[in-house]
Amino acid sequence: METATARSAPTSCATAFDSVLTMGLIGGTAYVTAALAHETIGHSAGCLASGGRVLLFTSVHIESSQTGRLIDLAGPVAGLVAGGIFWWLLRRFHQARPATRMFLWMAMSCNLLWATGYLSYSGVIGTGDWLALTRGRAPGWFWGTALVAAGALAYVATIFLVAGELRRFTAGRDPAVVRRRSRRMVLAAYLGAGVTACAAGALDPAGAAWAILENSAPASLLAGVGLLFVPWLRGRLGETPGAGSAPVLRSWGWLLAGTLVIGSFIAVLGPGVRP
Repeated sequence: METATARSAPTSCATAFDSVLTMGLIGGTAYVTAALAHETIGHSAGCLASGGRVLLFTSVHIESSQTGRLIDLAGPVAGLVAGGIFWWLLRRFHQARPATRMFLWMAMSCNLLWATGYLSYSGVIGTGDWLALTRGRAPGWFWGTALVAAGALAYVATIFLVAGELRRFTAGRDPAVVRRRSRRMVLAAYLGAGVTACAAGALDPAGAAWAILENSAPASLLAGVGLLFVPWLRGRLGETPGAGSAPVLRSWGWLLAGTLVIGSFIAVLGPGVRP
C-alpha cells in the first residue's frame, strides 16, 4: 500500500520538493551563459573578425578599438547560436537529472528570448545591436516597423518552444497542479537571472544606473518577461510520451556550481576586465 500510494501521486511530490534556491541559482547561471554568449564571445568575435581589439570586457558591454555592423550583429547572433546549442543538449540529454534539464531549459530560454526580444526592442527604442540590419536604409519608419514585427513573431514562437520543452519534465494528470508547479519553477529561475544581471551591472565602471536600467534589467527581466506566460501556456498543452515529473531537489552540486559561476561573473565581469 505504501509503495502504491507513493507512485500514484508524482505531481504532488514534485510540487512539494522542488527547491526554490536551486532553481534560482540555475536561473542565475543560465543568464551568465547568455551574457557570455552575447557580450564576451559574440561582440568580441565580431571585433576580432573586423580587425579590431577589445579594450574592456564587462557584464553588459565591451569597449573596442572600432565599431561596425559585424560587431553589433555578432552579439545577438551568438545568442541565437547558443540558444540552439542548449536546445539540442536539452533534447540530447533527456534522461539527465531534473536540475540539469532545468538548467539546459533555462539557458536555452535566456539566450533565445534575449536575442529575439532584442529585435522588437531595437525597433521601438531606436537603438541596439539589431539596428545594424537597417542602418542607412530608407524609409526609417518602415524598417523600424519591420524589426518590431519580426521580433514579435520570433519572440512569440520562442515562448511556444520554451513552453513545449518545459512539459517534457513537468508531467502531471492535473493541469492546475502542473501550472502551479511550472509557475513556481519559472518564477524562481526568472528572478535568479534578474538578480544576477543587476548585481553585476551595479559594479559596471560606466555607472550602475546606466548599466542596470539600460542593459542588465532589459537583458534579463524585460527580455525574459515572456517566461511569465509559460506556466499558463504549459497548463494548456497536452502531455508528451515519456515526460518526467521528478522534482528539482536541492542539489549541493548545483548550489556550489551556481554560486561559483554567479560569484565569479559578478566579481570579475561586473567591474570589467581590460586585456
